Amino acid sequence: MFTFYLKRLAILLLICMLKFYAVAQSDTLNAQTHDSDVSARNVNDEPLKVIRLLKGKASYYANKFEGRKTASGEVFSQLKYTAASNKLPLGTQVLVVNPANGECVKVKINDRMNAASVRLIDLSRIAATNLNIISSGVANVIVQVLED
Repeated sequence: MFTFYLKRLAILLLICMLKFYAVAQSDTLNAQTHDSDVSARNVNDEPLKVIRLLKGKASYYANKFEGRKTASGEVFSQLKYTAASNKLPLGTQVLVVNPANGECVKVKINDRMNAASVRLIDLSRIAATNLNIISSGVANVIVQVLED
């Protein structure tokens, strides 16, 4: 049974990496990743290197945080591909995968969450929309920490 889930996870991760690679190679890269917020290192055919995997719950920011400063000093926007996490360093690039549907999105950690939060990551609304977790509000995710 464990082998089945391990194979399924490997397939989902492969699909997600291929989707992201295709987006990076397309003409719509700027619209997809807002490259001023997230640098897509695989634009020059360099493969993304995953250095750590984390599993946990993800949610998304409330609208009241729009325009406020994040822990990194950046101004928060629901339209930027960013996220908050207490378990990852600021500036870390991660690929967030929704295993329920195989959708993935690349974001930069630029904020911290409430210290009492049990969630792994809080996403901007645009990132949560790409993962299709808006209606549920919270979802299980796999976070792939990418090499700098």
